[in-house]
Amino acid sequence: MKNKICSSALLGLFAAASGYAATQVPSNIYLHSPLKSVIPLRDFGDHSEWYYTKDNGTTQVFRLGKNETGYEGDAANPGRIRVETFMKDEKSANSSDWRYFQCTYRMDKHGGPADSTHAILQMKEPPPNLDVQWEVQINYDGDNSVRLNHRRLPDQILGRNMLGKEFTIRVASNGRRYKVWYNGTLVSNVEHQMSSNGSRGYSWRWGMYTQRQYEASTLVVKNISTGHTTSAGAWGYTKVANENQTVKFFGKVNVAYGANGKYAYRYDRKGDIKFYNRGFGDPIPGVAKKGYYQNAGFIGPSDYIYCAQENETVNFGSKSVDVAYGINGSYKYRSNKSGNVKFYNTGFGGDPAPGVKKAGFYKY
Repeated sequence: MKNKICSSALLGLFAAASGYAATQVPSNIYLHSPLKSVIPLRDFGDHSEWYYTKDNGTTQVFRLGKNETGYEGDAANPGRIRVETFMKDEKSANSSDWRYFQCTYRMDKHGGPADSTHAILQMKEPPPNLDVQWEVQINYDGDNSVRLNHRRLPDQILGRNMLGKEFTIRVASNGRRYKVWYNGTLVSNVEHQMSSNGSRGYSWRWGMYTQRQYEASTLVVKNISTGHTTSAGAWGYTKVANENQTVKFFGKVNVAYGANGKYAYRYDRKGDIKFYNRGFGDPIPGVAKKGYYQNAGFIGPSDYIYCAQENETVNFGSKSVDVAYGINGSYKYRSNKSGNVKFYNTGFGGDPAPGVKKAGFYKY
């Protein structure tokens, strides 16, 4: 039989860091300052003009002065200025081994004009492509907005008017997909976009990186947490079916099938999906299993499933659904829709998020 999707709010893998106790800055890090690209921990003190720690070693302070120039090895690109800390490469053992990085930011001073950008977090592939193969990054823009910058997907504005305000970012990757959380809310869940598909690993870099000379800027970072977790269940997924039931999805989703910490996964699927052994294999023989889903791509309002990018049309047939159009907390809604629904400004009575790429979502 076919089930209607009656899901609870999407579960994030992790909570926001606001309730965490202060943690020490990791010791297995290197520094990249305007003077030199790879600085070991023992020499950090020589670069205190740009970087230092405070609060008993739990808080990092990154500073760029007015009209800084590039480091000694980048003379051909004097506008590439950065002060960052970074870790050596990580690599997930399998698709259920998620490596993550999380921290809390506060931009105390941003010296750039409105069209400027500071990259404050990058997930990058390892050498020989470390300098160019960034997979995803978080930017702090001159208009004081926080922006999620995908390699080959539309950007997402995560927060506005953030100068002097704390916000928490978490990025996790299993080498095939990556997920991003903003203040504890899952905002993106997509495949790696680089040609190597993340198979060679990745590294974390955080601080400030810009390609233009600006006035002085100061970034504060704390509550740094890194590591990995192997899913003991369908974390981040919502139950949608019992064993042998079929569900129709109008947009792409990731699905899981199993029980008791043993699951088989399928990614970027749409249409009718039957949750049974023949379609997934039997991940835990002799036990009643269930089906789960999570959005693949943009994350919408609670209980809504992603189904379209801006200006795309979805045919819901005779089913009656509620729809939402927008992104990042700004949406316009329509109720009891069926047949063809086009997700665009005119059809929803205006633009819910001007200047930002939007998406369509639905729920039964």
